[in-house]
Amino acid sequence: MSHDTDRPPLSRPLLIDEIRDDAQGEIEATQPEMAAVAKLLDLRAIKELSFAYRLSHGGGGRLRLVGRLTAAVTQICVVSLEPVEVSLEVPVEAEFWPVSMIDQLEQSAEDPGGPGQLDWPEPMVEGRIDLGPSSTRPLPSR
Repeated sequence: MSHDTDRPPLSRPLLIDEIRDDAQGEIEATQPEMAAVAKLLDLRAIKELSFAYRLSHGGGGRLRLVGRLTAAVTQICVVSLEPVEVSLEVPVEAEFWPVSMIDQLEQSAEDPGGPGQLDWPEPMVEGRIDLGPSSTRPLPSR
């Protein structure tokens, strides 16, 4: 990510070389981050947003992310247009791959009979991964 405008509303970049196997951590979103994510997803509000995670190394330079998103959001009911409070606790899994491997996967996915991929891997960019987008992807949107 080279420009601040490219930066997601919740961003937690990590240097790949500094990630030890089975590294664990927790992300606690700030009020401005929660407001920005709520605006992006067209939610009324986000009152709590945290993400506990574990990263492990895989073959070919890949990283596997396993975590749990905990959030308290306010949505607008599409029928009554009233605010609805929702508490979430959602498991999250993702993989981060070098861009070259994603390019190879993309080419093989275009081939008839090529391997299918249910969840596309996240790219490793300039020696970094960003846990922010993976941690907010399970949130509802309007």
